[in-house]
Amino acid sequence: DRVPRKMAPRTGKENAVDPGRMEAMKEDSRRRVERLMSARAAGGTPESVAAAARPSLRDDVAASPLALTPSQARISGGPAHHEPLGSMASLREMLREMAAEQLEEQRRMIHAEVRNVHVELIRQFHTLQEEQIAMFEELRGAQRELAKEVAALKKSQGEFVMR
Repeated sequence: DRVPRKMAPRTGKENAVDPGRMEAMKEDSRRRVERLMSARAAGGTPESVAAAARPSLRDDVAASPLALTPSQARISGGPAHHEPLGSMASLREMLREMAAEQLEEQRRMIHAEVRNVHVELIRQFHTLQEEQIAMFEELRGAQRELAKEVAALKKSQGEFVMR
């Protein structure tokens, strides 16, 4: 259903980025990584970590070093095509990796919490079991005393009836 478009011949300069723009991209990436690392270190929520990884809102989208030029935005069908550093595909992949890392971290945290709950349940069960054993021992002692008392009463009743 998609109609193939004719592509302009490749010149090899489609993915070229001028050095000033490359430095700006590196600086922007460095700032985002710093924000991301500080959000992670602060134990932030997944939402706050994702917000820290986003480009800052103070940068104008058109002036952003991550904005794509028309030549970078073209889709190439060739196998040798590599996404430029600031392309949407590389950003999407970076966000996927960050999301996967966060999901794995959340999975580990949930696993640890479930394990802690299990340990606590076992501890409580053991405590209750020990209390029940002590209570049953106390009841057995009381039953023994009552059995001795009943035997003594039977004996005294037997002697009384014989008189």
